[in-house]
Amino acid sequence: MLWGFMKNKVTKKRRVLRAAFVWSVFIAGLLFLGYVFLYYGAGIPCPTNYVTGLYCPGCGMFRAIVALLNANLLQAVRYNALTVVLLPIMLFYAIRETFRYIHAKRILPTSRMETIVWVSVIAVSILYGIARNLPTFAMLRPTSL
Repeated sequence: MLWGFMKNKVTKKRRVLRAAFVWSVFIAGLLFLGYVFLYYGAGIPCPTNYVTGLYCPGCGMFRAIVALLNANLLQAVRYNALTVVLLPIMLFYAIRETFRYIHAKRILPTSRMETIVWVSVIAVSILYGIARNLPTFAMLRPTSL
């Protein structure tokens, strides 16, 4: 192999440290944004809503996650019901992929079931984004109690 001298052998310990670093940065960022939102009222604005006036599937997602961190499930559903439904699925896959990364020597291909789940998540998100902009489904728009 021509570039064999550049091959970096990543040990299991190094993969654990990398995964721990990524998860801690993610959690610290989430807690920081939650703190900024709770104490200063500053959230993450939606560029789609700002430009078009339409609600995307993610509008209210950050507020819903902050409400979940405060154990306010009803308010989280009012902000973005899709986030409340899909967040456990996303966390499951993120944790599973972390363990796959730590224990596997190569990236494993996705199974047929994973492909079905991800296609379903995308389809439901698109339908949710369309529905929340229709007058009939106005209850899906992000609101507060």
